Amino acid sequence: MEGETPDQWTQMISYQRIRLASAIGADQYVASLQRYFDQNRSAAHSKVVQNGKAATVFGVQYDKTSDRDLQLTIALAFFPNTKDPTLLHLIQFTLKPTNVASGEIENLIRSWEARFQSEARSISK
Repeated sequence: MEGETPDQWTQMISYQRIRLASAIGADQYVASLQRYFDQNRSAAHSKVVQNGKAATVFGVQYDKTSDRDLQLTIALAFFPNTKDPTLLHLIQFTLKPTNVASGEIENLIRSWEARFQSEARSISK
């Protein structure tokens, strides 16, 4: 957002291209993230919103810790190119609820969730 810095932000969109060691589905990638969170007793909790091999939409809540504010994320993990099944793309919308008006939080998350679900349906066709 305009006027925000990497240290002081309210809303953030991140995009990653992740090269995987082997070809797996987006659903399997998200399941591995969930296992990682569980096995490491992480302060992160995830929930799958829309599951698919080509594209999966999921949410993550990163609990407040001594070095991090509470953060809510909605994300889309997908493989845009079937010719390269090891190159996963991950788009995430994250916000800090403490810095966003309470009535706006749910609207922002639902809006990005709907957008990602629409993209996931397009990718999965």
